[in-house]
Amino acid sequence: MSAYDSDIVAWPGHQARLLRRIAADENVNDQIDWPNVVDEVEAVGRSECSALRSLIGTVLEHLMGLQASTACDPCNGWKDTISRAKLRPL
Repeated sequence: MSAYDSDIVAWPGHQARLLRRIAADENVNDQIDWPNVVDEVEAVGRSECSALRSLIGTVLEHLMGLQASTACDPCNGWKDTISRAKLRPL
């Protein structure tokens, strides 16, 4: 069983330290858990894309609501959501 399977909390930090050592020209390439590092990098990319799609969807939904609605109360909430979305770091 690899550290990835037994301690998912410690694994990323350990892999990051090894990658930093490689970046500093140390020869620790054989210690990197490459298959799981690749899987995790891909998972982060998918997660970020999904979060961005969700945020864009929410903003578009609220912009369309603002365009179509004449009511004041929902509009204020939609405006708040849009403003928060603009400030949210990705």
